[in-house]
Amino acid sequence: RSVGYSNIGLIHAKHRDYANAIQSHSKALAIKLKTLAPENPSIGSSYFKIGQVYASSLDYEKAIENYHKAVETWKLAFGEEHPNIADAYYSLASAYGNSGRDANLYLEKALVIRLKVLGEDHEDVGSIYLSLGFSYDQKGKYGKAIEYFDKALLVFSSKPSKLPHLYYYMGECFYK
Repeated sequence: RSVGYSNIGLIHAKHRDYANAIQSHSKALAIKLKTLAPENPSIGSSYFKIGQVYASSLDYEKAIENYHKAVETWKLAFGEEHPNIADAYYSLASAYGNSGRDANLYLEKALVIRLKVLGEDHEDVGSIYLSLGFSYDQKGKYGKAIEYFDKALLVFSSKPSKLPHLYYYMGECFYK
């Protein structure tokens, strides 16, 4: 039954019916909490999905709360360095950033895991470099921003569609 509620939650979220999406995902989570061990990764997935819905509905505080619960559950299930945990850290960074707070701590945590698991040339690593570049640019730390944009450039050099935007952001930093 939890899978059914979760799938219904995904459908509601896709249609931007966030209240019903949260309700469906919460029902799935309640079933999992009653029937599964606390460290079951499926529980972490439910917290993560609830966090995504809250983030989509711009309720970043509740998104952050649920992403943290996902991280704690997944740490019990997988240890400290798992791709799911990196995804949750990246989502935490986004929620913190969107709520006007510093996102770098969670970007750095996601980066450490993604580098170990995926390697330097993976697009997900490049995305974190890009996010760190934006973050430092917004803080007025242009040298640090360019450093991360350069790293992103190395990752995305074989993806021509990404390069014009990246060069634009780097140029903006040099101009400032």
